[in-house]
Amino acid sequence: RTPPPPPGRAGGGGDANAAGAPGTNASSAPDSVPDSAPRCLHVDDDIFVQMTLPPRIFEPLGCAYDQASDGRQAVDMVLGRGRPYTLILIDNQMPNMTGAEATRALRDAGYTGAIVGMTGDPSGSEDRTRFEQSGLDACVDKTTDGVDFIISEVRKRMAGDVPG
Repeated sequence: RTPPPPPGRAGGGGDANAAGAPGTNASSAPDSVPDSAPRCLHVDDDIFVQMTLPPRIFEPLGCAYDQASDGRQAVDMVLGRGRPYTLILIDNQMPNMTGAEATRALRDAGYTGAIVGMTGDPSGSEDRTRFEQSGLDACVDKTTDGVDFIISEVRKRMAGDVPG
């Protein structure tokens, strides 16, 4: 296993190549960001989504973020962190471990932090239902409304209006 790359520029979303490479993660903040500062985790295997969604959601709020490219990597990052993320935003359809499997693994390990699923799976589909029942706090579509909901949730958690 190779070590993760060094953190990226503050507000820059990390190194574009590292963000999409399997088995690596990218970070949006330098090492000087205190461990107690708000920090989210974005989990998606789609490189385009990795490069476009965090700048739209986390950066305008001043929230540092990490990225994982599959559920297995996300579980390892979360359980190795020592404290909950402000919010985990996770896709469902990914290699190695789906979002539903990763969410279930985190909940089974006792993780109580906020996990929001974001998926293109249609409402009522078997995959979407399994994802929604895996222990998510919420599940949204990959639409403008879904993005707006996530921004609102991150903003509330950063302000301390809700736990987790």
